[in-house]
Amino acid sequence: MLSYSLDPKLLNQLIDLFAAFILVSSFLVLAIKRLYVHVRLYATQSFFLALVAFLVAAFGGEPHIFIAAALTFIFKVMLIPFLFRRIINRLNVQQEAQLTLNVPASLIVAAGLVLGADYLTRTILETNQTFELSRNVLTVSLSVVLMGLFTMVTRKKALTQVIGFLTIENGLFLAGIAITAGMPMIVELGVLFDVLVAVFIMGVLLYRINETFDTINVEKLTKLKG
Repeated sequence: MLSYSLDPKLLNQLIDLFAAFILVSSFLVLAIKRLYVHVRLYATQSFFLALVAFLVAAFGGEPHIFIAAALTFIFKVMLIPFLFRRIINRLNVQQEAQLTLNVPASLIVAAGLVLGADYLTRTILETNQTFELSRNVLTVSLSVVLMGLFTMVTRKKALTQVIGFLTIENGLFLAGIAITAGMPMIVELGVLFDVLVAVFIMGVLLYRINETFDTINVEKLTKLKG
């Protein structure tokens, strides 16, 4: 088993730091309207997720997570953002994201979601003491999942909603990597490839929707049902 000597307290602090950057990137997605910036923020969030996976693999004695960290970097930091940029250029969509809730209100709700996640985390840890790492990571992962859901609900463009969906997956992956010190390799590979396939399918659907209706605004598409 591959592992290196590192003070567990220092390891927890490093993971908490990278998890904090992941949380901040989720806030910035809600605070910034530019689609290209959303793509960059997703890539940045995924980069710190890969760093967390690398730390767990290097100092937690789980060498198979090195593969998960590498695939996270290749798929989520490089390939998926590249595909998103191609989709944005091909569809020639308006760069400003359209909101159902303004930015200040969205940030207030997001702060409330973080507080709610922290409360739920405390409740979980009171009944289960098996987590190896600090509760901060669990709080962040749950917060990121909730903010991903909130992004999907409050953004009108389908492309931004896909970013919200991928943010949810990042939150779940953070919990699986850091809290449980690594899921089985087959599960990690399955999740990563499912996400990649989902992005390809969503890209094709967005292209066809835009070609047919000349918009990817979900609100406008909903009106077509009438």
